[in-house]
Amino acid sequence: MNHFLINLKQPVVALGLFCLVLLLVAISCVKPLSEGDEPGQCNDGADNDADHAYDCDDSGCTDSPECVDLDYPTEANLFDKLLKGEDQLAALCDRLATSDIRSSVRDAFCVEPRPTVTNSRELLEAFGLGFHG
Repeated sequence: MNHFLINLKQPVVALGLFCLVLLLVAISCVKPLSEGDEPGQCNDGADNDADHAYDCDDSGCTDSPECVDLDYPTEANLFDKLLKGEDQLAALCDRLATSDIRSSVRDAFCVEPRPTVTNSRELLEAFGLGFHG
């Protein structure tokens, strides 16, 4: 039974145990990698924290001065410059007409007056489909 006990009087065992404790303390003190902790990390073209996100695409750089440029595409502003609502539909109808593309979208929505769609039943009706549910 006593052969499982550690004999600290043996220098090799004591040194090995000391090194293990020292290693555990060193590992616990290591700061995890993070993008944006150091100046220049958010525009250096590198993935500094190895999370597959580079520079301003990394969540650690979101508020970095290099990344607050409103023209830089981020998840928050990627679609800001796209047309919305009636402007988007008008542009789509113009492209379909210019290209002479026939489609159910063009037939249903590129007419005057345009149908108002606020729910799935109205959408199906706009396409000439019945609602059976």
